[in-house]
Amino acid sequence: MQTHRRDDSYHDTRELVESALGRYAQLSSRKIRVGIDDHSVTLEGVVGSYYHKQLAQESARSVARSRTIHNELLVIPAHRS
Repeated sequence: MQTHRRDDSYHDTRELVESALGRYAQLSSRKIRVGIDDHSVTLEGVVGSYYHKQLAQESARSVARSRTIHNELLVIPAHRS
């Protein structure tokens, strides 16, 4: 039964983080993967600027409870014509 509670906690935290990221158009259209374990939230994927990387991190931190944030997002600026 404790395993089920842990899975629910992971799922709830993932949903909170994904919802927080979705509040920003710059992040909601991006492919950001959210990983959860007992002590941390990991963000992986690609964003278009260092500002968006920081915005994703702070958005996740605001709802991640007491978990550490590992920001592994890559910054690849979009080319403008």
